[in-house]
Amino acid sequence: MNKFFHYCSPLIYPVMPEKAGRTIIKLDFAAIIMNHVPVNIELEDAIIDVEVDVFYNGELQNTKKFEVEVKDKKMSPRYFQESYQLPGFGYAQISLFTKKPYFSKIETEKGYALLVGKKAVISTVLPQSKYSEPLIIANMKTTGTFNLVNPAHYLDKGAGISNSALLINPYDGPIVALIISDENKKIRKKMPGKSAIIVNLAELISEKRPTCVLYSGSNRYTGWDIRHKYGEVNSITNIDHLEYYRALPTYKDKTIYQNIKHQVKKVARNFNRY
Repeated sequence: MNKFFHYCSPLIYPVMPEKAGRTIIKLDFAAIIMNHVPVNIELEDAIIDVEVDVFYNGELQNTKKFEVEVKDKKMSPRYFQESYQLPGFGYAQISLFTKKPYFSKIETEKGYALLVGKKAVISTVLPQSKYSEPLIIANMKTTGTFNLVNPAHYLDKGAGISNSALLINPYDGPIVALIISDENKKIRKKMPGKSAIIVNLAELISEKRPTCVLYSGSNRYTGWDIRHKYGEVNSITNIDHLEYYRALPTYKDKTIYQNIKHQVKKVARNFNRY
């Protein structure tokens, strides 16, 4: 029997400072809604409430609410597009609700946004789920902690290349992020509730050396890798999400029969060499 929910996990999009450019978000509600309909079930008519909230320094800057009508397997409106700028780094949170259980899963289909810079720099931005991300849940079950990772942060002052991390806490309470490099250098950063912070990775990594960095914390949060001009965090050249740390076991338990079968094959393989 299929289980249905009243809501999807909100999507978190980073919003750039106006000095850096504009964040342009476009969503295809058909892609999101159809992703939540089991293959063997017809798409039912419904009214879906959409709420878009923009936060900066812990404060709600603006909110937009509207409805998407699903009727005869069509959505109206089908698309949402909006452009955002803030005085500094912030974020937009997009939430979908229904009055009756409608969604077959909480995880949401992600739609890219665009960062359009002041000097014709364009970079795609992948949002992150506020919660219910299967990889994070599996990781936390295995390790007992929340982790994100980037395998290759990089700095080169001579070439004008710098690297920062944008971390967003979309929850009410503060979170302390623990950031560790593969050289075992550590820094801690406090993120107030409903806020974004920029971490200058020059505090943590050596120049001209691709460095793996692990991000942990007292609670889960969302994060992005920001590549920018040296000393100018608003001169962004690329933005990419931090990876989910995959700590799933790489081994499988075997039955006695499977072990015996493996050993027999091993002996036979070695015997055939002679």
